[in-house]
Parts: sequence; structure tokens; C-alpha cells
Amino acid sequence: MVAPTWIAVADDAVKVGLGALIGGGIGIIATYLSQRRESTKHYNDKKREQLLDVALQFDKFYAALGIYWANIRNAAFKKESEANLGKKDLLSKKEKAAIAKAEAVFFESFPILSQCNTKLLLIGDKESSKKLSSFRETADQFFKESHVDNEKSTQMNLDNYQKKLAAQKISFLDSLHERYKSDK
Repeated sequence: MVAPTWIAVADDAVKVGLGALIGGGIGIIATYLSQRRESTKHYNDKKREQLLDVALQFDKFYAALGIYWANIRNAAFKKESEANLGKKDLLSKKEKAAIAKAEAVFFESFPILSQCNTKLLLIGDKESSKKLSSFRETADQFFKESHVDNEKSTQMNLDNYQKKLAAQKISFLDSLHERYKSDK
């Protein structure tokens, strides 16, 4: 048997070392890619949570708006009926109290839209933010005009607001849905 020479030893060392180096490099790259995938998945899960929270909060606001709209629409109907019948004050104290309560709840719900908008901007959803801002402007205008004593509070005007707000709601929720789908 021939004694190994330094060239043979060096050759074996290079083969073993190179294999270990390649194996270690592949392990590092695989770990990095796996962690990056997990980090992206976690980030997207958080964004989806935020989008779901925005949708639920928006729904609370829309429910308050709907209750107020129904009460004020009923008052407009009675006001227009009383004008046709020549009667006065067809609204009972209970109905007036219900309108006042619904108006207060609706008014107190407006900060929800600001919170939703902040969340949308934090996750970078400018498109949904624009649609929510448009909805907010219409809701503001509706609130300003929809009072029992306001001449603009007619059944027709209130119905027009309801249709416009419903269309803007659908547009906003469609935008949220698109963002929700894209973050899988």
C-alpha cells in the first residue's frame, strides 16, 4: 500500500470541504426562503385581518345609517301625508324619541369611518380608501340634510340618498374584496 501523499490528502480535503460548503449553502438558502415565505404569509394574514375588521366596522356604521334612514324616511312620509291631509304633528312622542336616538347613534358612528380609513391607508389600500372617502362625503351630506324640519328631507330625496349610499357601499366592499383576494 502506498502512503498517502500530501496531494492525495489535499484532494480528499477539498472534496469533503467542498461538499460540506455546498450542503451548508443550500441549507442557508432553503432556510432563508422558508422564513421569507412564512413572513410574507404572516404579513398577508395580518392585512386580511385588518380588511375583515374594516368590513365589520363599516357594517356597524351602515347599520346605524340604515336605522336612522328608516326613521327619518317614516317621518318624511308622515310630514308629506300631513301636508296633503291638512293635519299637524302626525309624529308621536315615541317616534320623535326614536328619531332622536337613531340620529345620535348615527352621528356617534362617524368616527368608525375615520378608523376604517386609517387602517386602509396603513396597509396601503389607497383604492378602497378613496371609495370609503366618497361614501363618507355622501353620508355627511345625507346627515346634514336629513332632519325632520328640513325642507330637503323629502321621501324622494331620502330615497335618492339611500340608493347612492347603497351603490357606494357595494363599490367599497367590492374594492375590499379585490384586496382581500389579492393577499392570499
